Amino acid sequence: MSTPLSDLPLLSRRIIEAQAIYQLHRVLVESYGEEAALAAVSRASQDAAHAAGRAFAAEAPGGPSLAHFSGMVERWRAGGALDIADVRLSDDELSFSVTRCGYLEAYRKLGLPDSLSQALSCCRDPALGAGYSPRLRLARFGLISEGCPACRFLFSWSEEEKKP
Repeated sequence: MSTPLSDLPLLSRRIIEAQAIYQLHRVLVESYGEEAALAAVSRASQDAAHAAGRAFAAEAPGGPSLAHFSGMVERWRAGGALDIADVRLSDDELSFSVTRCGYLEAYRKLGLPDSLSQALSCCRDPALGAGYSPRLRLARFGLISEGCPACRFLFSWSEEEKKP
């Protein structure tokens, strides 16, 4: 009996996806150029992350909240996907630093350029938050994929919804 992808650890799923998307990316580059190919991959990744945010919000007892959203930190750590340090949660802010990114490490082992890695993973963060709730805001400082020692995240919860 086969295992559905959704039953696999997130890092394993992303590696499988990356292998297929890398081949598609190469074809898109030949047909449309690098910029359009990366834009297409990024859009697909953002759409998937937005849907994942909505699905996680649907699990929230009593509706979405920052406290519930903070549960994502453990999901992100699962399977050694990310090393996350300095987690701080208050009534209206969640902050932390990603000090090691297993996604980037795996993508590099596959031979993917960092620009494609960003389109597969890094671009997901804002879309996940937007899918979770229009009250959730993200400020992200630095990316490991751009040479920074860590990715620093600050999610804040606003009583007002973001305007489109």
